[in-house]
Amino acid sequence: MNGKSTFVCRQFYHLLLVLQIGFCLFVSCSRQIGYGRSLTITEVLEFNLEQASLGAISDVTVDTLGRIILCDKRMSNAYALDKNGAILSRIGIREKMFGDLQRPSTVTVDRDNHIYIGGRFEVTVFAPNFQKTRHFETHIERPSTILVTDDKRVYVVGYSPGGLIHKYNLSGKHQGSFGNIYHSDNLLIRRYYSGGYAIFYQDNIIVSYRSEYRIEKYSLDGKLIDDLVLPAASFVPQYLETERGASFKKTSYGHRIFMLNNELLNIYFHVFQNQFLMDRINPQDFSIIERNIHIPEYLLTVEQDGTVYYVAGMRSESRLRKGNLKDDIQNRGVKDAL
Repeated sequence: MNGKSTFVCRQFYHLLLVLQIGFCLFVSCSRQIGYGRSLTITEVLEFNLEQASLGAISDVTVDTLGRIILCDKRMSNAYALDKNGAILSRIGIREKMFGDLQRPSTVTVDRDNHIYIGGRFEVTVFAPNFQKTRHFETHIERPSTILVTDDKRVYVVGYSPGGLIHKYNLSGKHQGSFGNIYHSDNLLIRRYYSGGYAIFYQDNIIVSYRSEYRIEKYSLDGKLIDDLVLPAASFVPQYLETERGASFKKTSYGHRIFMLNNELLNIYFHVFQNQFLMDRINPQDFSIIERNIHIPEYLLTVEQDGTVYYVAGMRSESRLRKGNLKDDIQNRGVKDAL
C-alpha cells in the first residue's frame, strides 16, 4: 500500500470515528433523563462536630432513644450524638496497633439499640452503652447496608462475586447468600454488578443496584418475589473524548433507597449533571408514582417522620445536617403525581 492509499484510509477511519461519536452523543441526548420538580429540604440543624475527628461521613442511623449514630469511612471511627448534636461517645477508637473499625461504610441499630457497623470484610457489634460486644468477618469488602431481624439474623448487603446479600447469625456464622442471579436460556447466570442498598418491607428485603436501574424484592430466605428494571436509557452511557481516547461512561448510578409515607424512595446520582434524582415507587407492585425529582443534598438517612440527615454536597462529607422533607412530598408530591 502506497503513502496516498494509507492517507486515504486514515482519513476514512477518522471520519467513521467522528460519525460514531456523533451518533452516540445524539442517542445519549435523545435519551437524556427528563427532570421533574425540585424538592426543597428545610434545614433544621447543622451539627457542630469540630471536636470530632471526621473525614467522610459514610452513613447515619437513629436508635429508639433518639441518639444519632454516624460512621466515618476515612477516619475509621464512629460517634454517638444526642438529638441536638452533642457528642455522647466515640465508638470504635483506634488503638496503637489495631482498632475496632476498619473503614466503616454502613451502620444500623436493632430494636434493642445494639449498634452494627460494617467495615472492610467485617461487622462489629456494640451494646447500647457503646461497648464492643462481638465482631465477625464477612464476605463483602465495602458493605452498603446491614439489616437485622428481631430474632437477630444479620443480612449484609454489598458487592460480592458470591452474591449481593449475605446472611449470618449473631455469632457470625455464614448462612448463605442470594441476589445477583438471573435465568437466561434455562441457565443460572451470575451478574457482577456492584452492591446496592436494602431495606426491610413487610418481612421482605427490597434491594437496589448501583450499576443499573434495578430494584428487587426478596423473601428473608432469598426467594425473588418481584423486580423493577427500567431500560438502559435510564442509566444511559455517554461517549466522551478523553486524553486517552474516546470511552463510554455511565451517566448515573444508584445511591440509596428509603421508605416514607408507605412509598419507596429510590435515589440515584446523575454524574454529568451532578445532581441527585429521586423516584417515588409503590412498594407493593413496584409501579412508579413519580420520576426524576431533583434532590439538592446528599441524603444519608430518612426517618419515618420525614426527618432527613444529609451532608451538603459530595465534597463536604464531614458537615452533617438535619432537615425535613415530609411536608414537601405529602403536600406537593402526591397532588402533583395524581
